[in-house]
Amino acid sequence: MIRVRPFETLFLNHSSNFSTVAHWNSQIREAVNDGFPERALVFPLFLQMRLHGTVPDSVTIIGLTQYVTELKDLDLVKGAHAFTVHVGMVNDVSLMNTVISAYGKCADLILAELIFHGLDIESRTIVSWNSLIAGNALFENHHRTFTGEKPDVVTLLSLLSPVRFGQTGSLELRRWVDNCALSYRLRDSVLGCNALIDLYAKCGSVYKAKEVFHSMPSKSIASWTAMIARLALNGEFSEALDFFFRMVELGLKPNHITFLSILQACTHAGCLDKGWGCFDLMTKVYKLNPWLEH
Repeated sequence: MIRVRPFETLFLNHSSNFSTVAHWNSQIREAVNDGFPERALVFPLFLQMRLHGTVPDSVTIIGLTQYVTELKDLDLVKGAHAFTVHVGMVNDVSLMNTVISAYGKCADLILAELIFHGLDIESRTIVSWNSLIAGNALFENHHRTFTGEKPDVVTLLSLLSPVRFGQTGSLELRRWVDNCALSYRLRDSVLGCNALIDLYAKCGSVYKAKEVFHSMPSKSIASWTAMIARLALNGEFSEALDFFFRMVELGLKPNHITFLSILQACTHAGCLDKGWGCFDLMTKVYKLNPWLEH
């Protein structure tokens, strides 16, 4: 027997006190989060909302999609997706991320991937990537795309480069990068190692970035610059300075990007004297004309 709470009775009786889409969304979201038997009220609530004449928004459909995802019912997920298309909300990234996740959890990786690639590259968020990676769709796509032909490092980097990472990083993304590094031997080239340094640091795994850096038999200016830049962006300002001066001691010539990274590190660390010293090093020793960003 389903327990009906007082506020749910108000909904089912078309109460005018709960006539806005926000009120309906609140009750649908609560029903989804409460678990069974309350979840069984999601469809009745949605039906009453429609009969009441309230137009659902993206939050409504996200709640509905999350509900059918928990049921692991692919047909219902397709129904929620079809409704999304019907009401013209396919450009809502948060909603489409939920749909991608729903298809992934229901093991339809092909549809999850199609929706992902239908999103504009600039609009994809870390949630978009996590939703796809969680369903193993992206890694499977690599194998499908390169069936019978092993990709080179340039091809792989073109796949990795559009990733948009959040400031907090992502365990799922780090695992995915681990898989790519292992499967396609990215550590076998300087270019691949430089990319891994950048990617691991963006995932919040500075220690993995340093592990890759120290394992490199030969390092380019780009390798040092990538390490310095990512240390600075992760708040490791003192270590970024140590890497910079170690590079200089080895006789390597920093470039504009290297100096931009180290000057930013000095600024954030409050090391103004060292910052001016690095600026003088750039202009007077290495004869590099400062950019506007410097």
